Amino acid sequence: MKKMDWREWLERFICLTPTYHVRVPLERFRGVKVGFGTKICQFVLIIGSEKLSIGNNCYIGYFTVIDALREPVTIEDDVILAGNVGILSHDTAYMRKLGVRTGAVTIKRGAYIGHGAIILRNVTIGEGAVVGAGAVVTKDVPPYTVVTGVPASPMKKVEEK
Repeated sequence: MKKMDWREWLERFICLTPTYHVRVPLERFRGVKVGFGTKICQFVLIIGSEKLSIGNNCYIGYFTVIDALREPVTIEDDVILAGNVGILSHDTAYMRKLGVRTGAVTIKRGAYIGHGAIILRNVTIGEGAVVGAGAVVTKDVPPYTVVTGVPASPMKKVEEK
């Protein structure tokens, strides 16, 4: 078994921090770009801190996993990630046959990602879009659109505010 280096220990320690008042400065220390007014809940696992950027007034719910290890993940202002969301910037499921597939993930301003949703590599969630609970997003989501299902498909439009 491989020994963990200090970065992995720090990553796991920060994940257990119970309050966002302490969590956000610790993430900034690790290299995550975190905007003002952003709340990161306990048990949020962030992998690849140097390639993650989180905007102002965002909320990242409990048990969320953000994997920015190979490609950048950008979360713009006023985004809400409900609990248990997975954001993956690379795919190793077919590593033996197809190799590692990567792509940046961008979540535009004012988007809402429902509980248990999974956002895969090379995807952009449009401004004001809503991703339903449990959806698996494999393609870009247009602005102000609700998507649901596996794989996620457009359900209806949302009014711009």
